[in-house]
Amino acid sequence: VCRDSITSQSVNIVLTSTGRPSLENLLKLYPNPSTGIVTIDVDNPDMQDLKIEINDIAGRHIYSRDINTMKFIEKVDLGAFASGFYMVKLSTGSITKISKLVLID
Repeated sequence: VCRDSITSQSVNIVLTSTGRPSLENLLKLYPNPSTGIVTIDVDNPDMQDLKIEINDIAGRHIYSRDINTMKFIEKVDLGAFASGFYMVKLSTGSITKISKLVLID
């Protein structure tokens, strides 16, 4: 007598954090593009020590702030700077997120 046996096996997958903070979705810049006044809006629910910097396309530094609060909102007047592309860097330790900001006339 031959009998077929069927074995089923289940696998549980557990996702765990690597412990590294993520900078995704923390930074909002508006309006973008802008004619000069830009609102920098940072949500920081984990109270990370953040730094935000704005540099022109040549790498010249034009703005920076250290952020260690849960919510940071600041209007920045960039109207004195030339139209073009600017890089907005949000960083904590060795993790950096770069966003593009466009200034127009």
